[in-house]
Amino acid sequence: GLKVQNPLHLIDDGFLIAVFMVSAKSGPTKYYRSGPRAVNDRTNCNSWTGTLEEAKIRCDADTTCTVLHDCDCDGNDWRYCSIVGFDTAGQSCTQSPQGTVKSTVYSALDSSSLEEIPMSTPRSSACV
Repeated sequence: GLKVQNPLHLIDDGFLIAVFMVSAKSGPTKYYRSGPRAVNDRTNCNSWTGTLEEAKIRCDADTTCTVLHDCDCDGNDWRYCSIVGFDTAGQSCTQSPQGTVKSTVYSALDSSSLEEIPMSTPRSSACV
């Protein structure tokens, strides 16, 4: 989410104006939910592999991504994919994007009041 850093205080014709420095956390922009098991098949997945957090960020940026895939369900080598073969007996774990993370912007008229303004929310076998 967003976090407010130290405010800058500006004086304009005798009125105190608080200006807040706002920084965005880098990370996924969507919520992800654990999905059903899948087969160890990466045919429709990107060749990149990495951490779950990195896979979420890459999936967010790729319009064809519909699911994250972790071969052998060991927490390593996550991929982002357009399609995977779901199977209740599968050896891979999946996560799917569910919606857009709500961001919040803060504003203040003076240093003693801080108002939250919600932004609009859109929306062990080898892998083969």
